[in-house]
Amino acid sequence: MPYDGFPILDEHQHLLGVLTTHDLLHPDTAPETKLSEMVRRPPVVIYSDCSLRQADQMMVRHAVGRLVVMDCDAPSKILGIITRDDLLTAHRQRS
Repeated sequence: MPYDGFPILDEHQHLLGVLTTHDLLHPDTAPETKLSEMVRRPPVVIYSDCSLRQADQMMVRHAVGRLVVMDCDAPSKILGIITRDDLLTAHRQRS
């Protein structure tokens, strides 16, 4: 499965949001549009010391399919992204 979430940072390396392939390929978006202008909502983040259950609850609460994982020891450092598919895979492996 191709990667479908791209963190967008400002000039100070602060997370602005996440864009998807759908956002990037939308036919109404002009090619000159800056990525920062395409971010529609603040990012939903989770920290590296949180559990899979907490990640699942955050996704449901915020109606998102991915969370940006931040380092709990360096809160501005992005470690990666966890997706709904990642959670399903983890649950499937425990069954």
